[in-house]
Amino acid sequence: MVDASSAYPSGCTLIGIKYSPWSYRARWGLDLKGVSYTYREYLPMLGEPLLRLQTGKLSGKLTVPVLIHGDLVLTDSLDILRHADRMGTEGPALFPAGHDGEVHRVWWLARDVLVAGRTRTTRRVLANRQALEENVPFKLPRPLRRTMVPLTIAGANYLLDKHGESTDDTTLEARMAEALEGLRQQLDGGEYFVGSGLTAADLAVVSALQFVKPMSERYIRLGKANAECWNEFRLAGAFEDLIAWRDDIVAKHR
Repeated sequence: MVDASSAYPSGCTLIGIKYSPWSYRARWGLDLKGVSYTYREYLPMLGEPLLRLQTGKLSGKLTVPVLIHGDLVLTDSLDILRHADRMGTEGPALFPAGHDGEVHRVWWLARDVLVAGRTRTTRRVLANRQALEENVPFKLPRPLRRTMVPLTIAGANYLLDKHGESTDDTTLEARMAEALEGLRQQLDGGEYFVGSGLTAADLAVVSALQFVKPMSERYIRLGKANAECWNEFRLAGAFEDLIAWRDDIVAKHR
């Protein structure tokens, strides 16, 4: 494995995508636990060769967020939150003793929403010229941004090829609805999904609901056109209670 720590300041380095729900919950968990880290933005497609060098993972699927801490390289947000829980000296227990099964049950329901939502959202972005312009990774005047749209199209197709599902949109929406109903039943009108305090389960659901109705731009900046692409209007209406719960949790803990 490449010793990636030599390329960074001492301590943890988190590599992520600013608008990614997976990266958001990793950052949130590290912040909650008081873990100091340096954040590095990852540029899909163009940034992969460097990421592979930094992680020592030269083949196979590689995704962000990635946490590098000395010789330790974590490439899954669940593992990152577990590491934060072990390292951190502040905040709540993200994985409270005796509740692993409950946390994982919620985590996998949230995953169904995330995976299906990512495919549906990426397809809508590819069909929306304004959203593609918003996603140009460089700060340029609008006429120049328009010339860079082929780059964002290539990036979106790259993500769709890498992470997308071949399932049709109707089936994906039904899968999201089923998982959301499972989450509603699990929460059952309570304040938190597991126990009496904030855990990794809550972070998982908050991040998943970004693909149902984006939270305030104060927390994740998407841009107007992209926010519309991320909004599942039918599901957001059907699960208003979960959206309201999400907004309360973020206001209290983020």
